[in-house]
Amino acid sequence: MKNCYFLIFCIVLLFWSLNTKQSLAQGLIVNEVSNGLSGAREYMEFVVVGSSATPLAPVNLTNWIIDDNNGNFEAVGTGVGITSGHIVITGACFSAVPPGSIIVLYNASDRNPLIPPDDPTDANGDGVYILSTANACLSVCNTNPNTGDGSYLPCAGGLVPATAASWSASLSLGNAGDAIQTRRPDGTFFHGFSYGDVTAPFPTFFGGGSSFNVGPGGTGSFFFFECGGYKTSGNYNAAIAPAAPNQTPGAANTANNQIFLNEVSAGSYDYTNLTSANNCDNILPVDFWKVYALPLEQGIEVLWATASETNNSHFIVERSLNAKQFEEVSLPIQGQISSSAKHEYRFLDKDVLNNINYYYRIKQIDLDGQSTYSKLVQAICPTESEQNAVVFVTASEGQVVLDAQFEHLEPKLSFRIMNALGQIVLEQECSAASAKFQKNWPLNLSKGIYYYNLYSLQTNAKWQGKFII
Repeated sequence: MKNCYFLIFCIVLLFWSLNTKQSLAQGLIVNEVSNGLSGAREYMEFVVVGSSATPLAPVNLTNWIIDDNNGNFEAVGTGVGITSGHIVITGACFSAVPPGSIIVLYNASDRNPLIPPDDPTDANGDGVYILSTANACLSVCNTNPNTGDGSYLPCAGGLVPATAASWSASLSLGNAGDAIQTRRPDGTFFHGFSYGDVTAPFPTFFGGGSSFNVGPGGTGSFFFFECGGYKTSGNYNAAIAPAAPNQTPGAANTANNQIFLNEVSAGSYDYTNLTSANNCDNILPVDFWKVYALPLEQGIEVLWATASETNNSHFIVERSLNAKQFEEVSLPIQGQISSSAKHEYRFLDKDVLNNINYYYRIKQIDLDGQSTYSKLVQAICPTESEQNAVVFVTASEGQVVLDAQFEHLEPKLSFRIMNALGQIVLEQECSAASAKFQKNWPLNLSKGIYYYNLYSLQTNAKWQGKFII
């Protein structure tokens, strides 16, 4: 009899262990959704989440699925909120995304004016990816699921490159009711919810627990996560624009949502207990405002800014080639101990090689020796062809001047300037009709440090640097 009890105990323990591991899987959760103020100015915002085992390891989103209602919400055959097909993240574009990153997907055919400029590769290092369904990193299945078939695999018509029209064909949201969801590459439901008149039954989250209806729909309706457990309906809000001001694509929805993003980015979010009070409690000793890495001629400059510091002793910059094993590359950098003001820090890593992808994180050490980490950022030193180009940016008398000398013509360039907090102050497209090129734009900038990105839309070459006013 004792052996029988022991066997039952082992079986229960095995099932508990498997379920626990599932509930801690990395993935993509829905953070905000909008039907737009008018027309079809819709967008979906997602946050990349880690796991308790690997809270800071980059997440591979290749072949992940994004969709509206497929019939698992309410029922197949009702036709409520179901558009045929789904979107798939393909290629290696999102094969290593740091937890805490925001991904905004929008309808390019009727672009919401609140959407920030496109940044599908997080070129400015702010942890925010902005793209439409016309992006080359996305594919579309135009056939299933549909009103009679809720399945995802296999795609009956085969995957094809997504276009601007793919939003209305496969993701278009119904004002009265619909669902938003993410699915793992095997088609398993991972996260999402319904709204409006799309009600039970609901699919089961990966790892357990039932999804839910977040609130009423309607023209201008939008829905956003606060903080805490992302499988709990009470942590989501439903609102109607423009009366409510929380439509914030590419940024935190609220102060509480910023706490959630901070904790996921720092690896301190409690994935073993999603409903833990600590998941909505700003207990971090340092609130990292911005962290990014910038390739320069002398090496890679790591920059970070803090919004507040409490009992903070110092920082150490760590570097990795695989985002798993890290080494310290800086001496201790003195913190502010306790401060509610913003402070900026920087470190230049000169010991780097060309065309190598480096990962960086900031280790923060308390006065009592305990430590936390910032989110991961990455940078690649310029290739030989990029080094052979000469790029200068200057600013004076109300204008910014770009001077460049290329090895060959660059028919289409994207130029961006950011301030010390990573906020975009100028974004323009231009072309170099000759190898020697100059372009200026009227722009009044206050004194400070600014960073620029010049990106070739033809060769994918990138030139980055900074200037001081």
